[in-house]
Amino acid sequence: MDDSRTNALQTGQAASTSPTPRDGLTAADALDELCLRLVECRLVIQALTNQIDLDMRTLESNLHMLEHRARQTREAASLICQGAELVDGRPSETLPWNITTRHYIAVKRGATQMNPEPTRLEQTNPALAEAVAAPPFYDYDRKQRCRATNDDGSQCSEPALYLGNHDFANCEHHAPETLVTRRLEFRASASARAEATQAMIRTQQTYGRKVIDEWLHRRYTQPAWFH
Repeated sequence: MDDSRTNALQTGQAASTSPTPRDGLTAADALDELCLRLVECRLVIQALTNQIDLDMRTLESNLHMLEHRARQTREAASLICQGAELVDGRPSETLPWNITTRHYIAVKRGATQMNPEPTRLEQTNPALAEAVAAPPFYDYDRKQRCRATNDDGSQCSEPALYLGNHDFANCEHHAPETLVTRRLEFRASASARAEATQAMIRTQQTYGRKVIDEWLHRRYTQPAWFH
């Protein structure tokens, strides 16, 4: 890539230094593939949970965070490659989220609004794209203890009430009646949510097994790029 196109990607200036459509599509497509590879990694982890007794939740959470950053980067690159107008910014303001903000400000000042192109996954399988965009699901219920003190001064050891969205209350004995009621309402809808979550996990595991098959096929039938 020549200096002018490299400078466009580095600075986010969309006027005379904008990449040509052909080169822009190449850069955006490469970043789209990067995002897709990260999705594949998360799907593989889902599939492996039934094959090996190994806690990979931290790895999956880290991959989800990295995937989120990669999507932000791809969206910013898509704006640059489309020639989206940006307000002037310092070199330090070329981070992906700053690129998006600079375009938003330019639009507020009268520039034509550009939207990031949809990803390949969003175009071909929007349901899966929406599912993998959500944070990994873990059952946090019964992992916290009541923080109240008993009448005799001892620390209560009863399970805390899980209210959803990582929010806990004290146990049924120490929690206010309003929170106990909220807990009952949460549990009433938990069954449907759990069923939907399990269905989503099973779907992701199915895709994960397909990714594993594709990886292994490529591993044993095609020369690697580093050979």
